[in-house]
Amino acid sequence: MSNRKLPLAFTGFFGLLKSKKLFSLMIGVFLIPLVLYASHFRYGSISWTNASGNTVVFKISQAWRGDAFGPFPSVGSTVNTGEPFAFGDGGSVSIVLTVTSVNNSENWFYGEMTVSHTYAAPGTYTASNASCCRISNLINNGDGNFRTATTVNVGSGNSSPVSSLVPIIDVPSNQAAATFPIPATDPNGSALSYRFATSAEAGPTFSQPSGLSINSSTGVLTFNTIGKSNGQLYSAQVIISDGSVIVPLDFIIRISNTTTGTSPYFVYPPTPTNAQVFNVVAGNNLNFNVQARDDDAGNTVTLSVAGAPIGSTFTPPLPSVGNPASTVFSWTPTLANLGSYILNINAQDNTLRSANTSVTINVISAPTGPIYYSKSTGDLHNVLTWGLNTDGSGANPTDFSDSTFQLANRGSGIYNMTGNWTVGGTVNIPTSSELRINGFSLSIAEKAGTGTFSGSAASNLTTLASGNPIALDFTAGSQALNDLTINSGSNATLNTVLNLYNAISINGMFTLAHQHFPLLIMKSTASNTARIAPITGTLVQDAPVQVERYIPARRAWRILSAPVGGVSGAATGGASLTHAQETVQGALVTSSGSPRPLSFGNATFSLNAAQTEMTMSVTVFNLDVTGSQTPGDNNDNLMAAHIHVGAAPGENAPVRWGFFGAPDNDVNPKQLSITPFASGVGGTFTSIWDVSEGNGGTTLTTNLPGILAGLSYINFHTVQFPGGEIRGQISLAGTGTQTVNQAWQEGSILGVSPNPNPFPGYGTHITGGPVFGSTSNGFDQNPEGAASSLKTYNSTVNNWVDYPNTNITPVGAHAFMTFVRGDRGIPLSFNTVPPTSTTLRATGSLKVGDQTFPVSGSGFTAIPNPFASPINFATITRNGVQNNFYVWDPKMGGANGVGAYVLLSFNGASYDVIPASVSPESQYIQSGQGFMVRPSAAGVAGSITIKESDKSATPAMDVFRTTGGGRSAASGMPVIADPNTGQGIRVTLQVVNDDRSIAVADEVFASYKSQFSDKVDDLDAAKMDNVQENLGLISEGKTLMAERRSQLKEGDVLALKLWNTTAKTYLLEINPTGLSGLGLSAVLDDKYLNTSMPISLHTKSQISFMVNGNSASARADRFQVRIIKGGLDEITKNTITAYPNPIVNKNISLMFDNKAAGQYNVTIVNSIGQVVLRKAIQHAGGTSLQTLTLDKMLTKGTYQLKIEGKETSTNISVISNQ
Repeated sequence: MSNRKLPLAFTGFFGLLKSKKLFSLMIGVFLIPLVLYASHFRYGSISWTNASGNTVVFKISQAWRGDAFGPFPSVGSTVNTGEPFAFGDGGSVSIVLTVTSVNNSENWFYGEMTVSHTYAAPGTYTASNASCCRISNLINNGDGNFRTATTVNVGSGNSSPVSSLVPIIDVPSNQAAATFPIPATDPNGSALSYRFATSAEAGPTFSQPSGLSINSSTGVLTFNTIGKSNGQLYSAQVIISDGSVIVPLDFIIRISNTTTGTSPYFVYPPTPTNAQVFNVVAGNNLNFNVQARDDDAGNTVTLSVAGAPIGSTFTPPLPSVGNPASTVFSWTPTLANLGSYILNINAQDNTLRSANTSVTINVISAPTGPIYYSKSTGDLHNVLTWGLNTDGSGANPTDFSDSTFQLANRGSGIYNMTGNWTVGGTVNIPTSSELRINGFSLSIAEKAGTGTFSGSAASNLTTLASGNPIALDFTAGSQALNDLTINSGSNATLNTVLNLYNAISINGMFTLAHQHFPLLIMKSTASNTARIAPITGTLVQDAPVQVERYIPARRAWRILSAPVGGVSGAATGGASLTHAQETVQGALVTSSGSPRPLSFGNATFSLNAAQTEMTMSVTVFNLDVTGSQTPGDNNDNLMAAHIHVGAAPGENAPVRWGFFGAPDNDVNPKQLSITPFASGVGGTFTSIWDVSEGNGGTTLTTNLPGILAGLSYINFHTVQFPGGEIRGQISLAGTGTQTVNQAWQEGSILGVSPNPNPFPGYGTHITGGPVFGSTSNGFDQNPEGAASSLKTYNSTVNNWVDYPNTNITPVGAHAFMTFVRGDRGIPLSFNTVPPTSTTLRATGSLKVGDQTFPVSGSGFTAIPNPFASPINFATITRNGVQNNFYVWDPKMGGANGVGAYVLLSFNGASYDVIPASVSPESQYIQSGQGFMVRPSAAGVAGSITIKESDKSATPAMDVFRTTGGGRSAASGMPVIADPNTGQGIRVTLQVVNDDRSIAVADEVFASYKSQFSDKVDDLDAAKMDNVQENLGLISEGKTLMAERRSQLKEGDVLALKLWNTTAKTYLLEINPTGLSGLGLSAVLDDKYLNTSMPISLHTKSQISFMVNGNSASARADRFQVRIIKGGLDEITKNTITAYPNPIVNKNISLMFDNKAAGQYNVTIVNSIGQVVLRKAIQHAGGTSLQTLTLDKMLTKGTYQLKIEGKETSTNISVISNQ
């Protein structure tokens, strides 16, 4: 690093010096000015603790040029910088650093000073160090003065946040979003926030580097290094706050080479997990190994550290050089060291590529009570197992509070729980030991030692309120819990992977230590899916979370969602652009009228952590981006391209940022770059939407809420389609969220990937259909060809449409209709292969807090459950949305069915479920499940807000598992209505499987109550189209699934609509409830057979019918139910009727009405007197429907059907046209 500039008087004077002897002499004369001004500042931070009363203990950490104050110091030596540290009350002290780390190759040393100061009175003070100078060759702030300052609330009992970094952070060049985290912790467990220092805080004329941003909640810095040169140096200062005080972190960023080779990396283990927390009781030793390596031939790695506590050692000393480079950290803190420490360890290779990892050490005091030791045998939860002597003998504790309980005297290092155990004091687990919970429940206030917990799917762990953070480290191979509870007032950090099988409750502070792989895995099995209870505390996600969803074996459609993708700072995402998403569509033709190729595109977006820049890259195909790619045709010429904000899919919104054509808002500065294809038609557009840019008086900041809510789209306009030719809805998710391909396809593609089934039992195949189904779009290839198996709902066309790409869309962006065959091991080209169960999993940040979804004013809208928990639809905040919701039941439709919709419709007091017989669902939408809603008023958009409090407190159930009726005892909220109460008629369409079993395909429900209106309103529910068979009710020209009317009366007609049937035998089951006392009866009219069949309003009726090759047999209006006056007895008193007539298959339905119980002999005689069938039927008495199955089909002709019973005989003429 270059020498700094001295004040003019000094530079002029020293310029006259020629002799080394004279120079040495003059150094003595000007010793004090040189100490003050000639030193080269590299790094600075301050932290403090309230010791007692008005006394505060400060820790000042600084890094300087190695020879700034004389010969290069060694670790353990002291350096008097002469720098003043002002306490903010008029008092000050000179900074004398104890050197804890040196780096000769980079010419810096790092040291710390601990000093206590007693203030005259409580209050808030600002303690600071301000001086000159920063180094000369900084791109920003060169030779500038520096200042580091902290606010101190004396007498509050609070302690400041703690942070550290190596003085120089290397970031790669030519990156739009190079990131690195600021490691920090708060001894009091407060949530931290991060921002940049102002010039008033960091020094006169100070400025932050251009292109640098910070995530205010995670502390992750993002640096746009495109255009920056290798070796350039930038200074930065970050302010960290716990909500009441601030501390500074001043450091240097260096741009490093990225043209060749790879970066070094830490080896985990033996290196502690990044951001791992160690709680160490004062007087105990802590030691761990650190190892880093580089895979480039000939490279070496240099290890260096910042923030090492005074008195700690590294063996060999740092910097340590090798490949691998390794060292062992060791420290035995004393009571004088109480507090939090962060070690920031840097591994750097020959090319200045580097990696960083951090370790947090919390030094805690032993509880006021004594230390008890465990005996060599005995139950840990029994006080008799513990004694004051180190061998476990001596006096026993009276309980497990206010003391330290040291696990000891078991040579294996394995400590097995044999019962539930609650410890209000501290459990000390020695290094290399493990506490096995063994399916019991462990509750602890504090944990000391570096040993681990061992859990299982039946084990429970609760952290109790305490003054110290608890490190949750689990033994490899035993990283599992059933329940994890973080109580209010507790502060726990998860450092290792944890598989959670039931529920996690976060009422205190829970931190996922910084990692790029998931630490918390929410497991899902055939019996249960893990859930996150309503979060009333704080969840800090410095690592992603993985959420699983078990899918039973069935070849069916499912509405799936992934509860990941939360955005708190930086975000990434994309859009798939197609013509089908435009609100105005048409055939794509050339200027001469001949067809032209389908245009489409793919876009990716990256929002920086400070949310001040959104980088865009869009590639479009079959659009002429230059005006000369398709000579002679102007129709495909690109006219304009914009981003619109404020509309759900299928709706229009105003332009909020134009980047091509008019309006042009990419002006501050203009950063658009267009790269036309070298051959072919199309090209790539890249630019950055900067914070101050926007159309119509808006900015990126004002548009971000709509963008993050999924209410924005990118649109390309052409000569033929000036309103837009291709369009794509923009989906953004938190950094680290997987795409659909990475998640549900396990990052592989059948037809491209060497191993298309990398994790058997996980993932599924996803095909894209004939238009979008290429491998470049992320779709699996079916050798026999395949339709799309991934769809999203388009409210404009009111149907599911093929989704165009799985490579760019975050998996949590939508509710997807997905066809699941099984895991990725099933051959796609054979439908005869039995389906398998599979588990779909997705990784990203959990969504926390209120989640709002737009509801289109037209048609239906698909809504994903945003949480890894069941949610209660009854409590969801609806704005202009009907209180009906539709879920998809994959079990419906029979053996070969692919599922159908189930309606949960609010009747004013509770929810009616339709169909009731197959899916007695509660009002809880499960984790991983999507649902459908509809606006209250056609044409008026609405919204749904799902809150933390809407999460279900009940265990996560398998979708469509039954619950009881009535009201929830816990909440008093309406739940499921008993289908056997009230007044109504259910008409169920059933299919007959090959094994003659019956399955439900669809159902409609007509309900009657005096409070209901005879006009269609919000209490009536529209029909959603199933993929296969559909049954609906026609009323006022609308097709309904549920109709509610004031009362049933003579002349009412249930006009049924039947569609999507195939040639097979079906059943109509008509189930009346509560209608027996009205003096009414009903008739089922069949317009195909021209028959009218009396049906009971007292009991269930089941009528068989066939759809055959005659299209009239599948007519939509084939059936209706007419209500007539008079009891059924008056119409068919003591009668037996046969249906259908003519006979259409081997089944004849016999309606016994008010007939005596007993055996009835049935005979069928043909026209020449031959008996072709003779059977006996047992009738239980009263009214019932009996099915008579023929041995074979009857030939064409007229037959006599004779039914004889005790004191009764019936003759019916039946016709067979077969």
